[in-house]
Amino acid sequence: MWTLIIALLGIVIGFIVSMFAFEELEAGQKYFIWLKRLILLLIFGCVNYQFLITGHFLVTLLFTGLIVVLFTLELRKQLFKVEYGYYVLFILAYIQMKLFLVDVNYLLILTSLVFLYGIPLGSLVHYRLFNKKSKNS
Repeated sequence: MWTLIIALLGIVIGFIVSMFAFEELEAGQKYFIWLKRLILLLIFGCVNYQFLITGHFLVTLLFTGLIVVLFTLELRKQLFKVEYGYYVLFILAYIQMKLFLVDVNYLLILTSLVFLYGIPLGSLVHYRLFNKKSKNS
């Protein structure tokens, strides 16, 4: 339970870090997006690998389909709320892995990757919130 809470703190830490370095966010926004996508790919590989090893092919297919749908929505429509869909999917994958009694090492890897995914996500959320406020002023 604590590992899941720590994993979700990545957004908060990314938000706090971006408050101190707001000037650098505009120039580094594309790098945060690419870092987020790279970590998403690593999470996708870690979860699918673990589900395939344990023989849960239906769960693997479902997880792959949901990731592909969310990623396509993100690319085509630039929906920012899709990011929260990823987080819900990560939490469901964590709970599913916990129910299948997956090795603790894989759970720690998933937790670490979700934490790292939250840092650029929190930075981008902060940037987009303040960027909208500064454009409206």
